[in-house]
Amino acid sequence: MPESELELRVPDISPRVFLLIKKAGIDISAKIQAHSNGIQSGINWNYKSCKNLSNIDNAFPDLEIWFQKTAKTLNDYLYKSLQNEYQFVISEQSQAETITENEYRFTIDREPAFYLKPLVQSGVNL
Repeated sequence: MPESELELRVPDISPRVFLLIKKAGIDISAKIQAHSNGIQSGINWNYKSCKNLSNIDNAFPDLEIWFQKTAKTLNDYLYKSLQNEYQFVISEQSQAETITENEYRFTIDREPAFYLKPLVQSGVNL
C-alpha cells in the first residue's frame, strides 16, 4: 500500500500542553487493547498542581478523542493491509510464483516430482 493511504493528523491542542508532557510535567500513558470485534483505546494523565489549570483539563478530552481516532485509523489500515496480503497469498498468481521460485516440479497426475529418477523407473506418467 502506498504511504499516502495512511493519513495521521497532529492533535489540535496547545503547544504548552505538549511542552508539559515533554518535560514530564504531565504524566501521560496511552493504551490500545485489541478485541475480536474491534479495539478499545484511551489515555490516562496525571499532574500535580495546586493551581486551577482548566486549560490543561480541557485539553485532555480532545487529546483522548484524537488518540481514539488515530488508534482506529491505524487498526483499519493494518486490517486492510493484512486482508490484501491474505488475498494475494491465496491467489493463483501467488501460488504460481511460489512454485516457480522454489522450483517445485509436478507430474501430469499432480504428484510431487521431487525425485524424478525413481518416478521414471516406477513408470509414473511425467
